[in-house]
Amino acid sequence: MLRLFLLFVACQGCRSCGAPSGSGDDSGGGQDSDTVDSADSADTADSADTAPPPMCAQVEEEPNDQRPYATPIELNWWSCGTFYDPTENDWDYVSFEVSPGDAGGMTWLEVDVEAQSRASVADPELILYGPGDQIIFVEDFARATDPFVVIPVSEEGAWDAAIYEKYAGNGLDYTWYLRALVAKQPVEWNLQETEPNDALDQGLVVVDGDRVFGVVEDTYDLDWYTFVAPEDVPAVTLAIEANNHGSPLDARLALYNSAGTKLEAATTGLGDAYDKDPLVSEELTPGEVYSISVRVELDDESQIGGPGYWYVLEVRHDTEDITD
Repeated sequence: MLRLFLLFVACQGCRSCGAPSGSGDDSGGGQDSDTVDSADSADTADSADTAPPPMCAQVEEEPNDQRPYATPIELNWWSCGTFYDPTENDWDYVSFEVSPGDAGGMTWLEVDVEAQSRASVADPELILYGPGDQIIFVEDFARATDPFVVIPVSEEGAWDAAIYEKYAGNGLDYTWYLRALVAKQPVEWNLQETEPNDALDQGLVVVDGDRVFGVVEDTYDLDWYTFVAPEDVPAVTLAIEANNHGSPLDARLALYNSAGTKLEAATTGLGDAYDKDPLVSEELTPGEVYSISVRVELDDESQIGGPGYWYVLEVRHDTEDITD
């Protein structure tokens, strides 16, 4: 109870706090304000609720420092809490239900975390636990400290979200906000990865203009693709769309020639060290067979792979190597 009271006090004056609430009609409904009985006015003031507004529509309920005690929340509404446990690093858990879309469709789950964008000093990180023991780590990004994720969901069931302070800080200034919702499909594609494609000689054939939706299933999963360089194509550009659109995937993209020699590899975008969606461009030899691999960035320990680690690989012919 003390913690909830402290949470309420910490949020006074926050323009984003609280659920919408109605207000009285200030016009007086045609009554002459000069004739209002002062005694009635005093009684009204004494009976008014002077408690501070809640921080959000769904305030965490303690104890919620373990998955079995997660605070249940509803989709679309903000939940919130504070990292406030002087004895140890405070972990806060919330849980929610997600239903997949119609048969053959795909439901996209978005989870947003806000802290520093709301003037909190917390540097939060997030772990999602889904049906079938699916685990997704979502770190803060170099370009932003508040994590978010957008992932495909195929199973109906409960999800748990664990949120914690990266540097174990705590106090009334370490507030957090979290919202889960069903989102729109973040990217478009015209081809889907087919298994098996885990070896160089199993590469899925791609051509100019293909946008392939794929998933890196685990830390050691390599997805292979292949194409033959046309006679009139000087170069190829390969691009991954994933992390910038909410995927937890930090991808590594590589291009190989027919002898299996790696020609180029990348873990970032062109000219942006903070961009975790890699891009590769290379001049081609007409008629040569080339191979493409997509995998997780092994230097990133949070990259465990799984059903949520999705990407779209775009293949396009170019007039030159755009990375030169």
